[in-house]
Amino acid sequence: MHQFSIEHVTCKGIIPFLFPHGCAAYDGIGSLLPYLKQRMSTLFFIFTLYPPYLLLMYQVQQAIQLLKATKHLCLERDVQRLKHQHPQWSKIDVFKNIMKFKLPPSIPLMPQWHHTQFKELLVMVENFGMLHFFLILTFDETSNLRWKEIEDIENLAMFFNNTFSWKDYLVECVALFCTSLQAFMLTYVLSGENILGIVKHYVPQLELQHRGG
Repeated sequence: MHQFSIEHVTCKGIIPFLFPHGCAAYDGIGSLLPYLKQRMSTLFFIFTLYPPYLLLMYQVQQAIQLLKATKHLCLERDVQRLKHQHPQWSKIDVFKNIMKFKLPPSIPLMPQWHHTQFKELLVMVENFGMLHFFLILTFDETSNLRWKEIEDIENLAMFFNNTFSWKDYLVECVALFCTSLQAFMLTYVLSGENILGIVKHYVPQLELQHRGG
């Protein structure tokens, strides 16, 4: 039997299903992760405006990182061991335990990854002291004070489809916010002008609100 890689399976099965006309074809040259990053940088196009593509490609990316960081045989052994030790557990309980304690911290947003991030924050506090200044930057996209760029995205969305809004341009909004955040940091925090005082260290944190922003 032939051993197929996750890139091969994705190329031959998933992407043609999402894009039957071949406009998102992955030709198999290079690895899949750089391909996904390149597609996510193609703003205001089908790759970022089609929600099933975004959701599926994120799952594929996480699966690839998991397969590269963890041996499949080890995970199977962990599943069998937990089932033997806790026969009353459901499959969901077993996999929750594995996600919490067995998946490596190199996979973003997994429990061990968050635990590692917390340890790094403790080291920063030990080296630089407690936080002296807390600054919040927000789109404020749900009020009349929202950025003009959000208005521009809204107008562009309605030009393509009058039922669209800025909420249909999730990747574009994230790219806009990250670019604006970098510009703010370079201008007001890291420029050496000491507008906010002498900055010894800083830690940026991206937060998603439940209001849909």
